[in-house]
Amino acid sequence: MSVIVFHCPACNREIKTTDKFAGRRARCPQCAAAVTVPNAPGTADTTLAESSLLPPVPAPLGTAGSTSPAAAVDRPQWKGTPPPAIVPTAEHDSHDDDYYDDDEEMAPLVSSKSAQHEDLIDMTAMVDIVFFLLIFFLTTSLTSLQAVMDLPTPQSATEKRGSRSIGEIQTDSETLIVKIQDDNSILVDDEEVYSDHDLRTKIRTAVSSAGGTPLSLVVIGNADANHGTAVRVFDAGAAAGVGSISLLVQDDTDAD
Repeated sequence: MSVIVFHCPACNREIKTTDKFAGRRARCPQCAAAVTVPNAPGTADTTLAESSLLPPVPAPLGTAGSTSPAAAVDRPQWKGTPPPAIVPTAEHDSHDDDYYDDDEEMAPLVSSKSAQHEDLIDMTAMVDIVFFLLIFFLTTSLTSLQAVMDLPTPQSATEKRGSRSIGEIQTDSETLIVKIQDDNSILVDDEEVYSDHDLRTKIRTAVSSAGGTPLSLVVIGNADANHGTAVRVFDAGAAAGVGSISLLVQDDTDAD
């Protein structure tokens, strides 16, 4: 298959095509003008080949008075008015005109790149974002375990049968008293502790010395102490395994 190179007669653009389009009509890819693709180099002209196959035209008869047979053949003699001269006319090929005017038949030899491009939406980036958000929420939505401790509800004024004074509580061997001062310092049996480890150790030692008897933990906190300090004492008592935990809030006036 050879390549045919020619120029558009309208815009003078160089057009390249294959020999399968030789002799066919098409449109220029730049100006859309109708062009005829020439034959490939080295191919015989079909017009000359067809004209060589036409039968020979017979020579007219010679005129009277001619001496040579050739003159008689070349110069015919007409009697009366000579017939009108025949003017050759161009033949009208309706099929060729239809093919020439048909836009669908004359497709461009070189298809433009814009015609092959289709508008598409790339969803790859959006899918990646969805997966990133899914992983983010899966890793950040971890449920945290909350420590829950049951505290006794306060009794009403009419229910005072089981109430005891602070002096009675301090003398009870089954009761461990932990005091919280106004500066958030912690005292276990009137001995100050400085860390959570020491607090758990002292409460665990008191539970062990009780000899298996359930030990009651009474937390006496100052009204100016922080709530977080009381929670630290509650956690230490629960970890040591005390029987019950009570909370008493004491003002400075009550201590006096």
